[in-house]
Amino acid sequence: MRVRNVAVLVAAAVLVAGGAVPVDATPQVDEPARAVLRNQAGATVGSVTFQYVDGGRTQVRARVTGLTPLSEFHGFHLHTNGACTGDFVTSAGGHWNPGGGDHGDHQGDMPVLYADKDGVAESSFTTDAFSPGQLLNDPGGIAVIVHAGRDNYANIPTRYSVASVPGPDATTKATGDAGGRYACGVVDLGAITAPTGYWLAGSDGGVFAHGTAGFFGSQGGTPLTRPVVGMAATPGGGGYYLTAADGGVFTHGDATFQGSAGGLPLVSPVVGMALPPHQARAVLRNQAGAEIGHVGFTQDGSRVRVSASVTGLAPASEFHGFHVHATGACTGDFTGAGPHWNPSGGTHGDHTGDMPVLYADATGTARATYTLDSFTVASLLADDVAVIVHAGRDNYGNIPARYSNGTGTGPDATTEATGDAGARFACGVVSAPGGSAQAGYWLVAADGGVFAYGDAPFLGRFEGAGPGDPIVGMAATPTGNGYWLVAAGGGVLPFGDAVLFGDLGAITPDAPIVGMAATPTGKGYLLFGGDGGVFAFGDAAFLGRVTFAVPVGPTPLRARPVAPPPPPLPDPLADVPQAQPFATPASHLTGGPPPSPIEGGDLTESGYGYALFGPFGEVYTFGDAAFEGSETTVQLARPIVGGATRR
Repeated sequence: MRVRNVAVLVAAAVLVAGGAVPVDATPQVDEPARAVLRNQAGATVGSVTFQYVDGGRTQVRARVTGLTPLSEFHGFHLHTNGACTGDFVTSAGGHWNPGGGDHGDHQGDMPVLYADKDGVAESSFTTDAFSPGQLLNDPGGIAVIVHAGRDNYANIPTRYSVASVPGPDATTKATGDAGGRYACGVVDLGAITAPTGYWLAGSDGGVFAHGTAGFFGSQGGTPLTRPVVGMAATPGGGGYYLTAADGGVFTHGDATFQGSAGGLPLVSPVVGMALPPHQARAVLRNQAGAEIGHVGFTQDGSRVRVSASVTGLAPASEFHGFHVHATGACTGDFTGAGPHWNPSGGTHGDHTGDMPVLYADATGTARATYTLDSFTVASLLADDVAVIVHAGRDNYGNIPARYSNGTGTGPDATTEATGDAGARFACGVVSAPGGSAQAGYWLVAADGGVFAYGDAPFLGRFEGAGPGDPIVGMAATPTGNGYWLVAAGGGVLPFGDAVLFGDLGAITPDAPIVGMAATPTGKGYLLFGGDGGVFAFGDAAFLGRVTFAVPVGPTPLRARPVAPPPPPLPDPLADVPQAQPFATPASHLTGGPPPSPIEGGDLTESGYGYALFGPFGEVYTFGDAAFEGSETTVQLARPIVGGATRR
């Protein structure tokens, strides 16, 4: 068992704004930390960041370039000395190990990094083994080391021996046999923002891209029957959808048109849309049949982002093998899932389905996102495979030749097939949301109507929404088998596998709710208020809100000059009875200042940051969301009505 961080810390907000001037910004209690990585030639090859998030956890995010060998796993640890000179051996010292355990239980042990065919490794995970404050306050300083070879986490079964002594020897217990030191960085104080991208959408169909978000086209300049009311980005960020009040759907980039409500006699206008967040997923269950998490797979160019969220893992405070297996079957003890998925024919550590280990914290919870290029989403779906989380550590076949296996030296056939990761704790069959690889999306109307297209399943609608409390948005669960609807008054309605984690209930918000976003785990969500308020439920983290120095009136678009509006658009719904979703019902106000101009918001990929969007193109970022620009210096023809982050 690992010694873990038991300090009680308070998460606070960091506000970065573009546009109107906010007046509140609370600094982090536990300051974030970072390390700039350099190779032995002194060239910068990456960075690692450490950010306190919630529940005593730290989010570690790493990006490393130039790694060799390619298509390989690399040991990744904290070391004892905050110094990086020469070959990094003497200067950085041994593994950081204030708890005194063997390797695999060192506080500075972390999941291996996977270097793709370009030598790039990207990884994000949470741990409770340390906090940023511990790293920053260590008397000798701390260094991050990326190794040239695999880590075996000291998982040397007793059938192996050195000099007739079974199990791991002193070298393995100290190092994990991870080889030379490729890169080193000293942990220091540093602001934490992740490369962020986001889009803003105007009511005329204009689209504005910032940061890592690409521009793939817009409806700007195209006559619209009804105004655009929302947008949603495709998994992987290679495109986006726009939806209009009449249910029209417009596609750009890799977004594919699967149908729309345009031309239907709608009783109430469409107010938003949502997409399943992954192109493939596995719902994980333990051997008792209880659902304990999910794994999502998203194609991002030539790479696949693998996002895992698992609870109830045992043992806790431990690393767990994490693989794709050859057969999509999860019954009994999960042996029906077969061996590791291995169409390439390599030994363990080179199996196509091998992935970095998961770290289960003291509560048995693991959250991680890894980027791999050893498979594609299409190949996973074509081969009918399963994901297995094991009870023990993976050694990645790294049994040095000094170990005797009874018939020879180095890894034996069992290790080369399994990595000695132990029993199969959880299993999930990989499938696409809705059962096929076809894209899909939902539209939601102000009266609670839901329209499902493509592979997005229809799971129900709300029958009770009316002019006094219209539905204003929706969000999808990470499995794609559920969604939430949110009303202007802060009520939340779950469907499918969505769970209600709370809502505003009897609380009357100072301004109507304008949207919502679900956390990557599916165990929480944020509600965004029109006045900049943010309400967190479940495992969603409150990281700050916008408070304006000067209250803005209920008609903010008249508050400053804008380009003259185009002639009124024809309204095909004019003769159809409708709710009034765009009014600000007096019943939702408490007598305070009128709503401030926030039109929506969205979470970052990690779930530990979010951005709020204003009608003049203002962007306010919190947590690990980086401010990448706004449209506040641009004369907009029509107001911004929403936005989306690139995940």
